[in-house]
Amino acid sequence: KAESINVLMTSNSIIKEDLVNIYNSKIDWSVFRNTTILITGANGFLPAYLVEFFLYLNNTVPGINLTVYGLVRNEKKAKNRFNEYLKYKSFKLVVQDVCEEIKIKENIDYIFHAASQASPKYYGLDPVGTLSPNIIGTINLLNFSKTKNVKSFLYFSSGEVYGEVKSSNIKENNFGFLDPTNIRSCYAESKRMGENICVSFHHQFGINVKIARPFHTYG
Repeated sequence: KAESINVLMTSNSIIKEDLVNIYNSKIDWSVFRNTTILITGANGFLPAYLVEFFLYLNNTVPGINLTVYGLVRNEKKAKNRFNEYLKYKSFKLVVQDVCEEIKIKENIDYIFHAASQASPKYYGLDPVGTLSPNIIGTINLLNFSKTKNVKSFLYFSSGEVYGEVKSSNIKENNFGFLDPTNIRSCYAESKRMGENICVSFHHQFGINVKIARPFHTYG
């Protein structure tokens, strides 16, 4: 049974409006009934919205019975970001680096892997820390997915995987030049590798993977 709380949940009027608009889209939310969802990089802009929406869904659809795990490295930031949700049993914070073995004991049905240093300011300052969650973290989570027999794994890739393309109209199979010896390529190349890791795990182990390529996101 969904927890009896304010249906709009957040005090942020902009997010309230967004949650309602997402909920009213033509999507069959019943596929998430009685499931547990893991969202990595939950402090990030897009994954934080996923956390809020699934908690909203849990309170809006009678008996949908969702549990949401938000995996973060920065506990202080997460508790500030999700302050309005920490009291709910349907939301659980997991504080760890995604590059370490995932040790959640409970069954997980869906994984949204969005943990990544997406800001260009990190590419020169911390290239190893930038590429690691896209490669090591993806391998860890897919091994975890294999163990838990997850229903679906969504990898947050990036428009950066297309590299330098001449046309402004890019199709999904239009890949351009990337210099692997350029330190800035640590992000784009590791996102490319992350995609290949996903399709490799699908090919070899049958894991149901999906890949999204967000471009510039702001708000």
